[in-house]
Amino acid sequence: FAGENGSAGDKKTLAGEANGMVYVCEKCKFVFERQGEVTNCPDCGSGHIRPADEAERRDYIADKQQVRK
Repeated sequence: FAGENGSAGDKKTLAGEANGMVYVCEKCKFVFERQGEVTNCPDCGSGHIRPADEAERRDYIADKQQVRK
């Protein structure tokens, strides 16, 4: 796995980690994960997205773990 700066192994890929950056749509509140540039929400198409804060990121990872069980 190559991390954001292109070097292998610089990001954890465990089940409890996000593999990319976690974002929140300000319009529809959809929380999603992506690698690379993000310009629009994949759910509603809005351009009003922002990086998730630490609490939102933790909640996203916890939800992701629940889905995998």
